[in-house]
Amino acid sequence: MAHDRTSGTNQKHQASLFSRDRVSKTLLIVAPALLLPFLVLYQGDFNPAQRDFAVLYTGGQTVLTEPAALFNVEKHTKKTADLAARNGVNLEGSTTPWLYPATTAWLYAPFTLLSFTWAFWTMTALNLIALIFCLHIMADFLDARNCRFLGLCALATPAITGTLLHGQTAIFTVLLITLAIREKSDSRGGLWVGLLAFKPVLVLQMMGWLVIKRRWRALAIAIGISAALALASIATSGITGLKDHLALLRAVGSHSLNAAEIVSQPTLAGLTMVLGFGWIGWAALAIPVGIGVAVSRNRPDFDSIALLGSILVAPYLHNTEAGMVALLIVAMLAARGVSRIVAFGLILAAGWVTGISLLASVAMLSAGFLCVIFQPSNWKSAEAPGHPTE
Repeated sequence: MAHDRTSGTNQKHQASLFSRDRVSKTLLIVAPALLLPFLVLYQGDFNPAQRDFAVLYTGGQTVLTEPAALFNVEKHTKKTADLAARNGVNLEGSTTPWLYPATTAWLYAPFTLLSFTWAFWTMTALNLIALIFCLHIMADFLDARNCRFLGLCALATPAITGTLLHGQTAIFTVLLITLAIREKSDSRGGLWVGLLAFKPVLVLQMMGWLVIKRRWRALAIAIGISAALALASIATSGITGLKDHLALLRAVGSHSLNAAEIVSQPTLAGLTMVLGFGWIGWAALAIPVGIGVAVSRNRPDFDSIALLGSILVAPYLHNTEAGMVALLIVAMLAARGVSRIVAFGLILAAGWVTGISLLASVAMLSAGFLCVIFQPSNWKSAEAPGHPTE
């Protein structure tokens, strides 16, 4: 009998996961989200060798042949330029370093079994699958009207197009965060947060989220996975590679190596770097944000506040990652009835406005952060449909 009840529960869960209503709501988001990417990707003159995937593909090659050279800017730039040249693109004069942990390069190693062009389209297909799955999860706690609104936001943000266009991984980042926030199990929640260490732009913030929520088992698992990946990176590139990696990150952080596109990250770190305030200036602005997140820990909308704070305090976060996370934030805001003006403003701030004015982008994100904290009266008090409670 117990087996029958368990089987029945699993069948109901599967039915809910692929119900006609949920699939139709997902399509309301996915259809507009893919409109612009498809228009760009299928242009006749589109060449993947002009995109970031060339750097990632080269990293996969290097980790298989000469892992100690992964963080050697000159060698990696030359290999990337040679790859691009073989595919009809001139990258001479460009600087294309590998900035991720050495372990991350192993994720791209299997792609090198394919030709560069086939590898790019394979990565594009994987990104599409991850995006649809991520939006399918978001559709679960939204009604049809809010799904249409989220679809409009997905059409408006450049993050989806930018990620697919460059073969980047921001979609997988937001998928892991979405799974972590929706997950009741500490084991799986810790796993999703720990895997963020493959591209550690938000892993520390999400660990802080676990601390504030007092999910200690999940935190221990996340720390264990992150530590294991860090040790694997050291084992991959050696102590010399570790020193080169740290030196490279310092060069990027000080803006002495202009490879991180500081103007493209809508964060307090980007703002203070552009204004020349340095890390002290960043800390002066980031600490109040952290306090604002901490004091909101008992709020039903805490997850939205925490994610907004995570974007603002990130030491480095390109606008593709910020824009993808903003989609999740908007989905949670919409489920609670927040003003559409605020939600749409966050999408614009994390995307288009950044390219016009970094100051305006950070100001808009900060205003949204304060609005969520200080204006809860317009929000639904009940838990959003399908959203797990503690």
